[in-house]
Amino acid sequence: MSLFNKPTPNADAVSRIDAAQQPGAKGVRLRETMEEKLKRRQAEIAARLHDIATKKKVESRERGSRLDRIIGAACRADMTMHEGIKTALKAVKSPADREFLKIEGWL
Repeated sequence: MSLFNKPTPNADAVSRIDAAQQPGAKGVRLRETMEEKLKRRQAEIAARLHDIATKKKVESRERGSRLDRIIGAACRADMTMHEGIKTALKAVKSPADREFLKIEGWL
């Protein structure tokens, strides 16, 4: 066997030997790995909960908008309700909304 053919130790084997020489080193690494897994899982669950809450908000807004359109269309279609609606619309405070209602003939 020559100097050039000398087998070199595997780096992985060396690191395992070094870890085995340190008492408790393997347990610490295992605990860190478990902690990392739990933190990653916690982050995944938090992201899913955020997505669910966002989806619920969007659905709620869509349902409210649909309800507003249906009720608004029904109120506009029923001529007997127009005076009552005009009275209720006097409570609108936003200047832009009041201007729009004036242009449309509701105020």
